[in-house]
Amino acid sequence: MEGIIQAFASCFDSFLHREIFPYIQQKAPSLLSEPMIYSLGGKGKRIRPVLVMLCAGFNLPNKEKTKDLPKDLYKTKSILYTAAAIESIHTYSLIHDDLPCMDNDSMRRGKPSCHIQYSENQAVLAGDALNTLSFFLLAKAVNFNSSLELGKLTEILARTSGMEGMVGGQILDLQSQSPIALSQKGNKEKKNSVEQLERIHSLKTATLFSCCTEIGALLSSRNPSSIQVYRKYGEKLGLLFQIQDDLMDYENDSSKEEQNNYPALLGKKESLHRCRLLQKELFELADQLHQNKECSEDLCKIFQKLPFWLLKRLS
Repeated sequence: MEGIIQAFASCFDSFLHREIFPYIQQKAPSLLSEPMIYSLGGKGKRIRPVLVMLCAGFNLPNKEKTKDLPKDLYKTKSILYTAAAIESIHTYSLIHDDLPCMDNDSMRRGKPSCHIQYSENQAVLAGDALNTLSFFLLAKAVNFNSSLELGKLTEILARTSGMEGMVGGQILDLQSQSPIALSQKGNKEKKNSVEQLERIHSLKTATLFSCCTEIGALLSSRNPSSIQVYRKYGEKLGLLFQIQDDLMDYENDSSKEEQNNYPALLGKKESLHRCRLLQKELFELADQLHQNKECSEDLCKIFQKLPFWLLKRLS
């Protein structure tokens, strides 16, 4: 599984260096292009673009060179531009999340956060530029595949990344960290805190995952009913991703009692139990797609193994 994820991620990274970074360097002043490329080029897991590529039926080329891309070059580029659009949105959110007025994190993906490497002003504007760049890249994707509906793709990306999704989740996350929210005690308040945490992560993390799987399915022209299954798979995978991320933070942070995450509120055992339940649901959703002939046997196996791969990172 690790090899499959790395192969897709490597292909995507090659595309960024070959087509996206030169465009940014050409069009933006260096004070802006440098922090944009610095952040977008960070060595992340690339889960989101890989999900788009998988759901869209992307075929890996034999070599990572333009001349060796599959015969249907336009479809291939359409998928890659769409994946880049979503990764651009994701990267902008990371830049802004790290700012002193937000989470105030000095490290991101193993290197200094954008505002540390450059400046707060540059980080804010680099995030703004990546946000708007994503919609330009989505339009480019449609240029390579005229059968796609730009309005539909734009609606999904805007909804899942904006006030109804990722940004809405971020403001609720900030609210949950305020002294007033954290001063609440007692079983009733704790239950409400868990419910609030689930809502935060559903908006902040899971919606963008669902964006990847839903848009990926649209790129592959799947039927409407199966697209909803793909969307649901993305939501469940996003929640699983967030819980396992919380578990890793919980293990690596000494101030466990101050954390606002699943293991801090529910305990490690209950958090792992929720992971197992999500894992089972994801396995069943993948099997449903295969039984309905909406994904190949190979893709079904990848979808079923993805949750195991995420949880394996905890060991």
